[in-house]
Amino acid sequence: LPDFALAVVNTTREPLAGLKLRSRILSLDNRLLLQRSDTVMVGANSVATLQPLALPKLLEQEGIVLVELSLVDAKGNRLSRSIYWQGRDDSSLRKLNGLAPQPVSIAAHAEGAHAADNIVAVELSNRGTQPALASKLTVVDEHGNRVLPVFYSNNYVSLLPGESERVEIRCPEHGARCDRVELRGWDVQPATVVIH
Repeated sequence: LPDFALAVVNTTREPLAGLKLRSRILSLDNRLLLQRSDTVMVGANSVATLQPLALPKLLEQEGIVLVELSLVDAKGNRLSRSIYWQGRDDSSLRKLNGLAPQPVSIAAHAEGAHAADNIVAVELSNRGTQPALASKLTVVDEHGNRVLPVFYSNNYVSLLPGESERVEIRCPEHGARCDRVELRGWDVQPATVVIH
């Protein structure tokens, strides 16, 4: 939130207890500046607001930081993960322009059909030394034309160094064939991979 308070939103009809919210504050060069863990209970169709993160001093020192929020249930299953960039002021966000393109490996393979769609699994891994922000996937046919409609389980994925993410893509069974997956991002080396 604007005052750096954290909020957990439960859009289900059941209360959720025993949640753990892990907050990590990182520099653009991947130094851990601060971390915190909160136990959370949030009622059905409700919002639980937590204490603000101690960001003002870090923003004064760094100008800009990354905030990683990861929410797990009582069994340790990940429910949500987000990475935000927070700047001291608008001009401090210009530091994002200086990020070197990071090598993100990409592999895509067909997993079969589900209902009227073909399923493609994509594995992304940040092989660089800095965060790879807003990695975007686009499915194209054999001629390089974008295939629509295509549904992604996630897109604009941000990965910290060494992190991996699996994205599931649902391609239409009829119409243009999903042949390749293109990758681009804010500070991501562009890549294209054939779906195997």
